[in-house]
Amino acid sequence: MVLMIMLFTLYFLMMVQNTDGNSGKIVKKQNMMEYLLYAKNTTFKSIIKHMVLYDDAYDPIFSNDGSKYGWRFKKDEKYYIRINDKTYGPYDYAFPPKISNDGSKYGWEFEKDDKKYIQINDKTYGPYDKATFTFTKDNKAYIAYISGNELVIEEVE
Repeated sequence: MVLMIMLFTLYFLMMVQNTDGNSGKIVKKQNMMEYLLYAKNTTFKSIIKHMVLYDDAYDPIFSNDGSKYGWRFKKDEKYYIRINDKTYGPYDYAFPPKISNDGSKYGWEFEKDDKKYIQINDKTYGPYDKATFTFTKDNKAYIAYISGNELVIEEVE
């Protein structure tokens, strides 16, 4: 079985066509709950592959310099985020991860117990009724949320 998985992996490595950009694609093997994650980068050094046993996996993303990669996945009706070799969760729901231009920051929004939270690197912000965040071109992180009747935007991290 292990030999079959290794041969199947090698087959996919030969068949994948890389394009420029910092997003990727997840290829689901037929009749198997294993996934291969590929970076869309032409250099072999930056191709990231990872086999996992998840119920489903979504939204792979890669930093421009190749130092960070991540995706969200679902297992046992809960959502998780994977950034490099670290797994975060479980959450009731998780939105796709984002990575700053220089790869120094990563984050995502998630829901737990009917409240919304924002995770940036290893710090959690919230709970909020409604909130979102963004990274600017100069790698700053901003959170926007509703407090009472006001919209609050603040720089964090």
